[in-house]
Amino acid sequence: MTNEHSGYESRQPTKSENPNHLPGVKLMRILRPRIAFLGRIAWSPDGRTIASSSEYDTVRLWNIETGECFRILKGSNDYGSVLSIAFDPSGHILAASTKNNEVILQFIHYSLGNIFLMQNNSSFKWRRFEPAVILLCVRWYSRYQLSYRDLEEMMRERGLSVDHTTVWRSVRKYAPEINKRIRPHLKLAGASYRVDETYIKVWKSCKYLYRAVDKEGNTIEFMLSAKRDVAAAKRFFKKMMRAKHRRLPFSISVDKNAVYPDAFTSSQDEKVLPKDCALRRVKYLNNVIEQDHRFIKKKVRASQCFKTFHTAERTLEGIEAMNMIRKGQVKRLGRGDAQGQAKFVASLFQVAA
Repeated sequence: MTNEHSGYESRQPTKSENPNHLPGVKLMRILRPRIAFLGRIAWSPDGRTIASSSEYDTVRLWNIETGECFRILKGSNDYGSVLSIAFDPSGHILAASTKNNEVILQFIHYSLGNIFLMQNNSSFKWRRFEPAVILLCVRWYSRYQLSYRDLEEMMRERGLSVDHTTVWRSVRKYAPEINKRIRPHLKLAGASYRVDETYIKVWKSCKYLYRAVDKEGNTIEFMLSAKRDVAAAKRFFKKMMRAKHRRLPFSISVDKNAVYPDAFTSSQDEKVLPKDCALRRVKYLNNVIEQDHRFIKKKVRASQCFKTFHTAERTLEGIEAMNMIRKGQVKRLGRGDAQGQAKFVASLFQVAA
């Protein structure tokens, strides 16, 4: 009997295929693939169902008594080849693992499709080192005054041969991810903003890091710009107002930079900033953000200088993100809780700290 739906041939075995005729041993049925090679197989606990996987993202369920394929479980094309399959003790749920580090759980007797799809650290796919080691290097580099060679030596003391260029690639890759993933967990900032810019050396020239904090010193937003003009200030105001953890500002305090009044008025006309927001050009009010600059500057100073604008932009995202965690801006996480902060960063990537 050929099951056209499944692409497998099911038939009774002949005597030549069971030549030994061992007592008590009987070949019940032969399932022969016609369109793909057979991969893994698994028996259900009741012994009535067998699951077989192919080279593609397909698992077929067979009835042992009739030899018919009664269900085909297909995932998306992104799942990749099925590596292993197993039944739960009740026999109602089938688990399949794939090459993409994913586990698919599916009901086998009901048409409910996938009930669970877990990506196990897919962000770290094809990485040489464990995710915990990668996050440790990225977190330490972004938090403390360390160079890439310092981290290389520290990892060597722990028995790991990690090159400094490997740490550099990890920081470029995962520093922006940390900044992106902590945003939903940040506390709401205040409504009195302090805006200022500071110099960041990129190769042989200086770029400008625009930053905004509230009166308590909590970071609202930041942006690295190649120029210090009205257009750059307007771009920063737009980015600042897109921050999810900010409140509508009732005042924005800036220094005596001449570009801020024009950028502020233009942003209000474009309805980026609220009309009732006031611009205060009082120098001493910016002491809060001037003092907050030092935590960024001392970390950048330890890095000597950045070679490209793109590297500087991605690295500063990690430095600013770790600075926000250090200042206690994460919900239900204390300012001095170093162990809790390390576990929080690991939990963002579903990694055990």
